[in-house]
Amino acid sequence: GWFHIVHKENFRKFVIHLYTGYHGELNVSVSCDGGKGDAKDFHDWTDDWFYNEGPIKGAVVNADLDFIEVNPQYSIDDVILDSKVSSSLNLHVFSFLENIETFTKLGLTSSRGILLAGPPGTGKTSFCRAVLNNRHDATAFYITSDDVSTAGKITEIYSHARAFSPSIVIIEDIDTLGGLDRRVGSNPLLGELLNALDGAVSNEGVITIATSHHVNHL
Repeated sequence: GWFHIVHKENFRKFVIHLYTGYHGELNVSVSCDGGKGDAKDFHDWTDDWFYNEGPIKGAVVNADLDFIEVNPQYSIDDVILDSKVSSSLNLHVFSFLENIETFTKLGLTSSRGILLAGPPGTGKTSFCRAVLNNRHDATAFYITSDDVSTAGKITEIYSHARAFSPSIVIIEDIDTLGGLDRRVGSNPLLGELLNALDGAVSNEGVITIATSHHVNHL
């Protein structure tokens, strides 16, 4: 279809053409009124709206940005943890989320990384559920080992996380993500994961929470 759009504030006029390509893919063509800028402006405005006001903002999604339904009644009080562990997690997750804007204004780092380690049944996934259900306005990305199998997926996830910040990336069983295992030699996803966690691009506004049954495999 064709859509004729006028910007409410600057009265720029755009024509949007949506059509199906040769291989069945959806294509978008944008044209604008002459002499008043580039049609790329429409793309930039759309991106800005999507990341700041769109339906994914503040939601819980998986690696493919599909929505995940959570129970908002589940809280940290429902997780049985050692008091010192509970206090530390509250400080570095919930309290940190509440003060991200303050850290940013003061020029302090606004990213965090937490690794929950231990055998099954020690509360790792339960804590992650509590985080998802008490994330305030943060966007949450819940990633499992089945979600990452090809190069570029981890980079894509963290690109979204930065764009939707403040955000939380939860990686369940990080030692098995995409078949990662340091005991069996190098893995093409390992460098990508390490670069996403602490590379050239800053993860300001992003909290990573990873779980592992076997930290000795990392």
